[in-house]
Amino acid sequence: MTGELDLRCAPNDPEGLRAEIVRRDKMILALMNQVQRNLNSPDHDFALLQTSFLLEEQVRRRTDELEQAKREVEAARNRLSAAISSISEGFALFGPDDRLLLCNEVYCKLWDLGPEAVGRTLEELLRGLAGRPFGSAPGWVEQRLANHRAATGTSKFRLPSGRYIQVRERRTRDGCIVGIYADITELAEAQAQLLRDAVENIDQGITMFDADLQLVVWNRRFLELVEMPEHIVSSGISLEAIYRHNAERGEYGDGDRESLVAERMALARQRRPHRYQRSRPNGTVLEIAGRPLPSGGFVSTYTDITERVADETAMHEKTEQLIQSNADLEQFAFAASHDLRTPLRNIVGYAQLLDRRYRTALDADADAFIGFIVDNATHMTQLLTDLLDYSTVAAQGMPLQPIPAGEAVAQAIANLRSDLDDVGGEITVGNLPTVMADLVHLVSLFQNLISNSVKYRARDRRLRLSLDVKSQEVAHSI
Repeated sequence: MTGELDLRCAPNDPEGLRAEIVRRDKMILALMNQVQRNLNSPDHDFALLQTSFLLEEQVRRRTDELEQAKREVEAARNRLSAAISSISEGFALFGPDDRLLLCNEVYCKLWDLGPEAVGRTLEELLRGLAGRPFGSAPGWVEQRLANHRAATGTSKFRLPSGRYIQVRERRTRDGCIVGIYADITELAEAQAQLLRDAVENIDQGITMFDADLQLVVWNRRFLELVEMPEHIVSSGISLEAIYRHNAERGEYGDGDRESLVAERMALARQRRPHRYQRSRPNGTVLEIAGRPLPSGGFVSTYTDITERVADETAMHEKTEQLIQSNADLEQFAFAASHDLRTPLRNIVGYAQLLDRRYRTALDADADAFIGFIVDNATHMTQLLTDLLDYSTVAAQGMPLQPIPAGEAVAQAIANLRSDLDDVGGEITVGNLPTVMADLVHLVSLFQNLISNSVKYRARDRRLRLSLDVKSQEVAHSI
């Protein structure tokens, strides 16, 4: 017998080894048939000896082959086991019936399983976790089974114990499921801490409630704004408990506490966007705004708007005071213009009397002075009449009327006559159109324009003013 096995496959090829064993079994069967034929041959002793030798040789070969195959399979199994054990992540192989066929120590530690887990279905393993921290979340087992059987790729979920697992699962051709399980709790906690730091540094208070209206996120600013003791607020506390605490300390005013709580809970269960103001017993005013979340809960922000409300109140009071002040001024203007009309009429009357009796009796300057007195007193009377009309209709707005702009300019020049005579100069007024306006305002407009021209004139040049209108064609396009 030679030491070679004459294998027709690679020694580390399990499938090839199995085929080789089948081939050798066929050879043994053929030898057995040969033995039977030899036993029936005329030379019985020689045939028996030959058959014995052949059988012994084949048995030795068969034994060696089986031992070699066993060693190869065992070596392959050891290499696979060592490779799986060296993986830093959890590894598991489930059969088509969801029974655990193979796993490493990391997988067992992640799920808190023992060696007896091999051979059990995933559902049995998950159900067996009941009573431990894993099994505390309702519906978690069903969700995990659904994700496992889908085996569509990478997913991340949170164990009821609080740890975070990333799962990568694939289904093989023969229906098995291979899974790689990584503990990403540290990464998830780092991300959660980053989020908590961001929430804590927001100037607004913030809360987030889940679909069961239980508190899951809040920051210190929220506790400060609502003056909520830290020992009362904890993860999982219900919104109803917070409402009840506020009602008991008088945050919602007088009334039956349970009714106040029930009213607010009814609004919260509607999960609608909301924004309202709440005045607290300590005098602060909070603006509370919230929006529903796709998961069924909602997030709310709390903003201290005490200063803004105070400013708005002060602004409202100032506006009311200005309205009253304007009313008082209008009333005063009406009374003053009405009361001054009589003495002005007397001044105009006596000035006209002086003009009729003593014109040419005195010198030319006296005649001019008397004329100025009459003209300006008459103009002042007209101004008082306009002021009286303005104060009467100020609350309703001045009606617009066709006003010759030239007349408004002439009146403005007359009002500024003494200033214009002091500086000298020339004023030219063109053919101004009639416009829809209020005479008092239009005179005031031209008077301001002319007065500014006099005030800001060039000192080294003679004053020249020209008031005219130019037509300009405007192109329209669609």
